Amino acid sequence: MNIRTITRASVVRLVVLTLIFVFATAFAPLIGVDQRNYLVIFFSILSVPLIMFLRFRLKKELLLVIAALVYPWLVTLFKGTLGDLTTTGYTTLLATGYLAVVGGLRSGHIELESVRKLLKGLIFLYALVSVLQLLTSFAGLPVLNLILSKGVWSYNSLAVEPSHAGRAMAMTMLTYLMLSREWGDRAQFLNIFRKHGRTVGAFVVSIGLTGSATGVIAAPLAILLALSKRWIFVLSGLLLMAWPMLYLIDSPVVRRALMFMTAVPTMNITAIVAADQSGALRVLPVLLYLDKASIGDVNFWLGGGPGAISAYVKGELVGAGDLVAAGFIPGYLISYGVVGTLFFLYAFVFRFLTAFTLPIVVLWLFLFGVTAWNTQLFWFGLILLRVAHHFRHPHAAQRFVPPLRFQEFHNFYRTDRGG
Repeated sequence: MNIRTITRASVVRLVVLTLIFVFATAFAPLIGVDQRNYLVIFFSILSVPLIMFLRFRLKKELLLVIAALVYPWLVTLFKGTLGDLTTTGYTTLLATGYLAVVGGLRSGHIELESVRKLLKGLIFLYALVSVLQLLTSFAGLPVLNLILSKGVWSYNSLAVEPSHAGRAMAMTMLTYLMLSREWGDRAQFLNIFRKHGRTVGAFVVSIGLTGSATGVIAAPLAILLALSKRWIFVLSGLLLMAWPMLYLIDSPVVRRALMFMTAVPTMNITAIVAADQSGALRVLPVLLYLDKASIGDVNFWLGGGPGAISAYVKGELVGAGDLVAAGFIPGYLISYGVVGTLFFLYAFVFRFLTAFTLPIVVLWLFLFGVTAWNTQLFWFGLILLRVAHHFRHPHAAQRFVPPLRFQEFHNFYRTDRGG
């Protein structure tokens, strides 16, 4: 192709869709021993020159993100260690990939249909890889893209680990269904299966083969949140009435999920750990924080730095020895305090809260609130929320700027006002 025929629209579209795909997937050869994705790191670094070269107009967006990220840097510089600076730097790096996606959306060159096709493709691709992992496992062959797995019937698919796959697919499915609704569509239960039956089937396969209790909980929740308010109330009521019968389902994963959901409200650590050890590692830090945090402590408000997490959880995570780990809640609260957490949540979550995005925000809080914030999975969730917010209006499906030839870039930059 002659370089003069390349359009800015096609370049921007390629950049944004590639970034979404990269943040949604993990390929074994590119995953380090610390579970960091080198492909995500590469594209996040590449995002900086791309933002400048394509002259994305971020304006207020950039200022808010900078404010949200500068605060953790200040806390880390005053209260952290050299290792903590690396952690904060990695957060900033992931945020640049997020900003590149936002800049591309604001340019007006991203069509709703191209995003829908990508999300749908991701669901089918996850299902395909999961099935191939199952078949190669049964055949005694090397398992495709195996990174972290619990064994047979628990596969990571295109994520780092099974639970990550469950959360990523639930968030992807909900976003896809919300973006696929016609304006004014009441989103009835049967309509989802009539219009998107194959996609729902692929979604169920990918979730089922993770063997993740979190995934089993998130899957019906994703479908439920995509429905109209009336259907949400109706199906929620039916689910509550049928709850005792769910224990009759002959599936260890389903039973584990039910036991875990029943144990969490009791706040009984022993019961939570007995129900699901993996899920307990995400919930226990929250319980420990609620028990130890004090509003009279200045660190409660301003943060004690990333190293402060150790004082809360080291030796306290039942069955995990001296493991030091905490998700966004309470890890970010411990590290950067209420002030830093509110900065972050406003910049990346709550200012995008509308009637349309409410289901996605609810699912994000449920799935990613206790997920480590320095992971691609966490930022993939934020990217999907931002995508949904961008296409929240009915005219968004027609949102497209006519192609512009490469030699006209200079004039375009002077007149483009973004999207």
